Parts: sequence; C-alpha cells; structure tokens
Amino acid sequence: MSLSLDQSAWVARCRAWLLEAHLPLWANHGIDREAWGFFERLDSKTLAPTGPDQRRSMVCARQLYLWSAAAHRFDRSDHHALADYAFATLTERFQDRKHGGWVFSLRRDGSLLDGRKDFYAHAFILFALAHYARLGRKQAEALALAAETWGLIQAKLRLPQGWLAAEAAADWAIEKCGLVQNPHMHLFEAALALLDVSGDAAYRTGVQDLIALFRTRFYAPQPGVLGEFFDADGNPTGPEGVILEPGHHFEWAWLLRDAARLLDDASLLPLAARLTDWAATQGSDALRGGAYDQMGRDGRVLQTTKRIWPQSEAIKTYASAYSAAPSAATLAPLLARLEFLFTAYLHPDGRWHEHLTADLQPMSDFLPASTHYHLYFALDEALDALAR
Repeated sequence: MSLSLDQSAWVARCRAWLLEAHLPLWANHGIDREAWGFFERLDSKTLAPTGPDQRRSMVCARQLYLWSAAAHRFDRSDHHALADYAFATLTERFQDRKHGGWVFSLRRDGSLLDGRKDFYAHAFILFALAHYARLGRKQAEALALAAETWGLIQAKLRLPQGWLAAEAAADWAIEKCGLVQNPHMHLFEAALALLDVSGDAAYRTGVQDLIALFRTRFYAPQPGVLGEFFDADGNPTGPEGVILEPGHHFEWAWLLRDAARLLDDASLLPLAARLTDWAATQGSDALRGGAYDQMGRDGRVLQTTKRIWPQSEAIKTYASAYSAAPSAATLAPLLARLEFLFTAYLHPDGRWHEHLTADLQPMSDFLPASTHYHLYFALDEALDALAR
C-alpha cells in the first residue's frame, strides 16, 4: 500500500492488524495456561515459547498495559478478562511481601529468580496500573497500589544528587549512584498516565520534577541531544556517556507534548520539536529508512542496526504532532513512518521482525513479549490521530 491511502484506510489498516492479527496471536500463544503468567518470548516461526526460564515483573506490567489499553479501545470481554488476569498475576506473584515493592523476576515454577528492586520495572508497573485503573473495574485498588509504589521508590531510590538510583538490592540497599536516563523517562510516562487518570497532585509534582531533571541533566541544548548515561556527579563521562538513542529522542518528544497538554505548558513544545528534528535528521537513515539504534555525541552512527521500538516511538511523536496541528505537512511524516513499519517490520498475521540490519534484513528469530507495549502504543496513538 502506498502513501496515497487516505486517513480512513490507514485507520482500518491499523485497527485490523491489532484486532484481527496481533492481539489474537498473543492471546492464543503468549499465555502459559499450564502454569501461570505470560511467556517472555516466542519463536518467530513456530510461535513456541523459547528463551530462559524467567518471568519478569516488567514484562507482566507491559501485558497489563497491553490488555488494559485494548479493552479500553475495543471494549471486548476477552480483552477485559486478560487485563484482569494480568493484574492478578502481577499483584499475586510479583509483590515483595518482605521488603516492599516488586521483585525483578521469578521462575516458571513460581520460585524467586531475582529479588532486585529495578527502577525501570517499577516505572512500568506504575504505568500499567494507571491504564488498568482507567478501565474502572478495580480503580481504587489499582490507584492505591500505584500510590504505595510511587511513595516507596521516592523514599528508597532517591539519591542526594536529586535523581533515583537505577536499581537496588532486594532489601533496597543502593550501590551505584550514577544517573540513567531511561527509567526516569518511563517514570515520567507513568506519572503522566497517573495524573491523567487520578488528578493526584503528587503526580503533577512528579511530572514537574522530571521535566526539571530533563532540562538540567538529560538534555544538552547545544546541539539539542538527549544523553543516556551519566556519572555520580551527573556528567556524561566514559564510553557510555557518548551514547545517544534516536528512539528515546522520539519518545521524549511524545512525552513532552503530552505533558504540555496536561500541564497547559506550551513552553515544552519547542523542546519536543528539537528532539524530533534531531532524531529524524541525524538519527535516521535517509537512504533506507528507519531510526538507528545508537548514535554518538560526535554525530557518528554507533549502531547501524534498527530495532522495531524506535520506529514505533517515531510514529507516536508524529501522531501527537499531527493531532496538535493537523495539516498536510504534519500528516506526511506520520504516514511515511507507518508505511515503513508495516513494510519493513510487521507481518500480516500479527508477527513482526524485532531487529533489522542497516539494509533492513532480519537479524533475530524470536518475538519478545516486551515489544507489544511499543507496537500497540504506536498504533493506538496513530488511530487517535488519524480518526480526528
């Protein structure tokens, strides 16, 4: 299909892929009906479960988001039932009854595999609880759990430097004090979702604090790039300090636009535009299409490969830009990124290529359960934008 498709045809295409292919595939093959929970990955050809014996709280949270978001959009009883199942799995299996918070991973037999307190996983649990609460079925319980988790990570992971530690031991003991961008970004995402569904002032304050951290630490106004890793003083030093990820530039751009809406703060929009521009020009392959996995602060391409999630984040930010200011100019990049995703990555039966080489050849043979979050979120945002 070409870019001459009108918006209603793209709405039908995105909706059909989700509702008739992707969601049924995971409902039929991704749930461990003999034991519990969700498989972490499927073989891309046979759809048989594969990979290590682990069940991560982060992946369960992403499944809770997936089925909650699907239930909210399509209002099907089977999606509501799977959202309820994911919520029960998360709360009954992964809560740390001794130390508080949520364990990192379990084995299939239910025994503890890794009891660490992972900031990234806790951020996704908060995000998923917000979306489950939006369904209204167990809203009070979900929001109470979110408030408890929010307060716990603020108390246990916050460092004197003003940011949160990326991880702690099972008993919340912290060893490393460096600053990592990615979990803070997902905490920002969770705070926005929780603010939207609850209106709680604590989340508004959290959103504002994370914007301040973005401005003072993550974002370098010249040349307008977003760092990933920083030392204990908040400086981008060492080999990791040079890493830039175009996908996160797109992702922050979407988040800043959402924050501008919720806070009524238009000053965030130029920041979103600069991040989008850098990711589209410096961080994308103008010849073959797609966002690269990693760039360097000096402009070099550090990893020419192209995972699917940065392409999904590009769709989200272009969808939000089009929603805010509908025009031919804002519609074109959204449709171009959708066409690229469907052509290079998505299969008609609901499968996808997880990782491509620079010249768009597949380089992985499995489907991670964690990817559903990116794919569903991107097409959900596209549906909202294109249906206007």
